[in-house]
Amino acid sequence: MNKLTKPMALIMVLMMILSGCTLFSTVINEDHTIQKSYLLSSETDERSITGAEGEIWIVSFDILTEEGKISMSLEKDGDASFYTGSNIPTTTFQVMLVEPGEYLLKIKTESHSGSFAVDWHK
Repeated sequence: MNKLTKPMALIMVLMMILSGCTLFSTVINEDHTIQKSYLLSSETDERSITGAEGEIWIVSFDILTEEGKISMSLEKDGDASFYTGSNIPTTTFQVMLVEPGEYLLKIKTESHSGSFAVDWHK
């Protein structure tokens, strides 16, 4: 029985990795914040930000990359060219949203170890 336990555990971990699961994560989701810390993540997350006329939104990114890849993008009204960052290293930066419209924040991790926090506020 013990000879089967280790291979079965390895198979289960590999299945979780290949199926887009996150291993050992801490997640905080609030109205204007998403924070995740994990040992290994391969998934995609999306959030909407709606900016009205005269509003200025500041989107703050705090990324820790130990291994793997993390990509983030902001699309305005379906235009993928507003902001795109691929294979982002450890960094902190901000993006200002000054035009009214619907923005879509996309976060994609590929075998990424580390963490990220994204906060958006007026």
